[in-house]
Amino acid sequence: LTTTPHSTIDSLLNGTGRGICQQEVAPQKQIRQTFSPANQSPSINQSIMGNQVCTGGKSEASKQYAIMDPETDRIFSFRLRSTHGKDLKTKELIIEALVNGTWEKQEASFAMPGFRQYLVSLVVCQHFYLIANAKEREIPVQEVEGEVTITTGKDWIMKQFAGTFTLGLDPAVSAANATPDALKYCQERMALCPVSKNLPAGTHKKITVCVKGEE
Repeated sequence: LTTTPHSTIDSLLNGTGRGICQQEVAPQKQIRQTFSPANQSPSINQSIMGNQVCTGGKSEASKQYAIMDPETDRIFSFRLRSTHGKDLKTKELIIEALVNGTWEKQEASFAMPGFRQYLVSLVVCQHFYLIANAKEREIPVQEVEGEVTITTGKDWIMKQFAGTFTLGLDPAVSAANATPDALKYCQERMALCPVSKNLPAGTHKKITVCVKGEE
């Protein structure tokens, strides 16, 4: 692989040239990329094993770091939207990938390149565990918006998974159960989804769960 041009490898694994590998979206220039605190609110926000729990736009960023190489890292970007009934049954789940600068809807098929299926399965697994545990804690989720960035090295081995999931609550139901502790519980359980547990050893996982509209 080290002697094969990136464009050739990307074409084979993604099926469409660079596909969803957005190398032009490179990390900042420093090799050691740190996650510095932003809009901290210690009474609300909590951090555990590199993950985040927040409400609204407030979060406490992890002080852990991942070793990045902006010259060779491959960055994959996804976003999702879902809607849910009163029993939290998923009505609709739309996942999109950033492909050559354009967001494209992802649907499983035999034509989808295998590596892309692997990444999409990770996003789906995270969402499934989020909803399952929100239901367990009786959080009245009506919709979810998510943004996921996955970084691999030039050898396609995953280095970092960073996901932010924002919950829109049902206004007709009390939001009393959407406490910081409940969000923390969902976040911790998401890290245990089977696909996530099978990521390469040393993969840095950074998961954020937020409630939309809270200050």
